[in-house]
Amino acid sequence: MKPIISSRRNHEIKTLYSLRKQKERRKQGLFLIDGVLPLRQALESSLKIKKIYFTEEKINVSLNQLAKKQNIPLQPITNSVNEKITYGNRKDGYTAIAHIPDLSVSSLQLTKNPLIILSESLEKPGNIGAIIRSAEAAGANLHIAASPITDIYNPNIIRNSRGAIFRLKQAVLSSEEAKEWFKKNQIKVFAARPGNGPNYTEADFTGPTAILIGNEHSGLSSVWKDVPSIQIRMKGTTDSLNAAQSATLLLFEALRQRDSIHS
Repeated sequence: MKPIISSRRNHEIKTLYSLRKQKERRKQGLFLIDGVLPLRQALESSLKIKKIYFTEEKINVSLNQLAKKQNIPLQPITNSVNEKITYGNRKDGYTAIAHIPDLSVSSLQLTKNPLIILSESLEKPGNIGAIIRSAEAAGANLHIAASPITDIYNPNIIRNSRGAIFRLKQAVLSSEEAKEWFKKNQIKVFAARPGNGPNYTEADFTGPTAILIGNEHSGLSSVWKDVPSIQIRMKGTTDSLNAAQSATLLLFEALRQRDSIHS
């Protein structure tokens, strides 16, 4: 095992800590994974992990064995160093550096009868993470972050996805790219808009489907103006649900419909 890193001023630790900034993640093509649960999900995916840092007091034997099988370097650190590099109040003593995978349109492979969720220009990382979590749970094949405001590997997105971000294919495209790809692959597109269009339960999600969720304040951009609308009808005076709640309802309605044709 490598010698323990005990100094917060260590060059390697400074480089790692710089990845808390979006600018550095984009520049270096790397991001951080915090915590045992998301790291285990990442290790069980095709993601390329560069290095894992852990505190010996919180050592997770099965996680380390999984890393060793993949020849991923393991670096012990002190609690003091861990407190510097870890995100939020996590106390399980694990942080990893991973390579950002190809998120471009060229990385997309069409699956049979795909179910796709697209989030456009969402501002809150927590909403994006929750949408990814719901999408993976509902059996979706792809999440597209269209014209995003934040990068897809923001730590709050990873945390709120509960590791689902590593089990569900991700893509980052412009809205125009996404629309063209849907058209090229004959994917039926539904735009979620408050108070506009038929109720979501009346839509047919059984074929190749993409569901669009817009910005928390301004909704979907004009790129999607010609796309059919669906809505979640409200009984009370509230005019809309938040982005993650809306996506969850629509995705699980798609799952219900798809399950019903096979039962």
